[in-house]
Amino acid sequence: MGGVLYYLRGVFAVSLASGSPFWTKLGALGILIGVSMVVYFAVAFLIGGADLSMIRRNIKRKPAAKPAPPTDP
Repeated sequence: MGGVLYYLRGVFAVSLASGSPFWTKLGALGILIGVSMVVYFAVAFLIGGADLSMIRRNIKRKPAAKPAPPTDP
């Protein structure tokens, strides 16, 4: 992921320059974050660090129950 970001740094250099409009910078940063996410998860699946069944299981998991409030004796 670092290598991809290093390469894209040069591609988006003009868009991320200090003189660029805010929305241009925001769009370029959004693209960099999106590409980073795709690369990260692709590598995680390729090396076996994650699989679809694990993701499904985590999505379906219910949140932990809230503890009961303390009672005064």
